Amino acid sequence: MSSISKERLLSSLNAGFISRNLKSDSSLIPTLLVNDLKQQKKILSALEDEMRTCEAFDFSVAFINNEGLATIKLSLERLARQNIKGRILTTNYLNFTQPSALKELLCFPNIEVRVYTKGGFHPKGYIFRQSNYTSIIIGSANLTASALSLNQEWSIRLLSLADGQIVYSVQEEFENVWKDAKQVDEKWLENYSNIYNFKKVKLNLVNKELREKIKGLKHDMVGESLPLARTSLVATPSGGDTSQRPVKSEAELEFYNENEDLIEYDSDEQMEIIPNSMQKEAMVSLDQLRSRRESRALLIAATGTGKTYLSIFDVNQVKPKKVLYVAHRDMILNKSEKSFTTVLPLQKR
Repeated sequence: MSSISKERLLSSLNAGFISRNLKSDSSLIPTLLVNDLKQQKKILSALEDEMRTCEAFDFSVAFINNEGLATIKLSLERLARQNIKGRILTTNYLNFTQPSALKELLCFPNIEVRVYTKGGFHPKGYIFRQSNYTSIIIGSANLTASALSLNQEWSIRLLSLADGQIVYSVQEEFENVWKDAKQVDEKWLENYSNIYNFKKVKLNLVNKELREKIKGLKHDMVGESLPLARTSLVATPSGGDTSQRPVKSEAELEFYNENEDLIEYDSDEQMEIIPNSMQKEAMVSLDQLRSRRESRALLIAATGTGKTYLSIFDVNQVKPKKVLYVAHRDMILNKSEKSFTTVLPLQKR
């Protein structure tokens, strides 16, 4: 895109934030980017458009995988031939970013890669410096193929002239984190690859053991489908299952489910933990399956809806002699153990 004037940008901002009925240049209006196969919309398309005309670019994304990198590889190669500089900031958080993707990025002479290693890092922002303005795409999409083309994602694309406050704020934040991040080189990448591969092998072993345990439980029911304990679920903003909390009503429990990290409580307070609406519905479904002498069931629940407590409530209503509880992270197991200990009195365990 060629340079833009203040007047054109101002008219687009009026249409974007004042009234969509105002006349403006539609290509400059702040836009919600989504993935919609029916309407042939992809966040990836907006990235490709910006990469075709940019003079420099900065990406700040929590996760990068091989498939995501492949979707923009042709654009990156074109920018390399044009010697257009770029910086990509990511993280080793949860060891999700694939080492092979980082290794491939190191092959681009025009791109510098750094990784933030000091804990939680979850931004998803793409910054493109154009002729006399900056385009910014900020939202929920990481540099993965599913996020850029398939998933339900929301990102906002907006434009600002070089002196705009939003450009200053975004760029300042990027620079602050960039300075605090480690440069990805061959040595760092080798160490990260060892950790990544070790945890991958460990996870495969856990999955193998779990499959063997499940196989042992199937007996003569091999090949039958799993009855579903159907529930009506709504995803919440919570990052995971809730910890125990002193609650007095279902409404309070649902509030805690969504805001557990914001709430402090007195550990000496009497705790009463009761099922929320989703948990009650699931417990009824599970009980009905058992009444039909079904021995297996699959329940699918969104993040934050209270799966840990649901398992505890179900254990309490069935009262089995033994229970196998499996999770993919030690932190979840530790929290779950505390929840079981809190909800189930010793004589019930």
